Amino acid sequence: MLVICPNCKTRYKLDERKLTPKPIVKLKCPKCGNIFEVNNPLYDAKIKEDDTTQVKKEKEADEGLSLPKDKNIFLYVIKGPRSGYKYKVTKPRVIVGRGSQADLIIPDLEVSRQHFSLEIKENKTILRDLNSTNGTYIDGEKVSSVKLEDRTEIQIGQSTILYMESTERDF
Repeated sequence: MLVICPNCKTRYKLDERKLTPKPIVKLKCPKCGNIFEVNNPLYDAKIKEDDTTQVKKEKEADEGLSLPKDKNIFLYVIKGPRSGYKYKVTKPRVIVGRGSQADLIIPDLEVSRQHFSLEIKENKTILRDLNSTNGTYIDGEKVSSVKLEDRTEIQIGQSTILYMESTERDF
């Protein structure tokens, strides 16, 4: 990669293998000692590759998933920062976590950005822990993947979420 010092206009070749995995890299000119920043061209390529890979994985994960036609699924936050909040599941794969990418956001510092997912297929709902830092618990037991039944309580961080199913006539 060719780099030009903005101060003394010296051109020099930078070994791309020495670039850190950050969007902007600070460099020091070997001639004048000026410290300046350049955009890391490898960072943008890696981000695009990671985004493409993530979208592909999500599409593969969503294949075969579908919402049931005869019932509604809800998540009720019954304890924690969002206590009283009701979330209606409107798609077959839902992410619960603290981050802005989550479908149901739980603003609890003990909850990971993407804590767990619900995957609905053939009238059954599977909860999958997404390698959360503090774990996902049902009835006090840490779980990684489990089939949910109506009225199951899920504990993450300081929050408890009630999984509920209701038929159209119940609703």
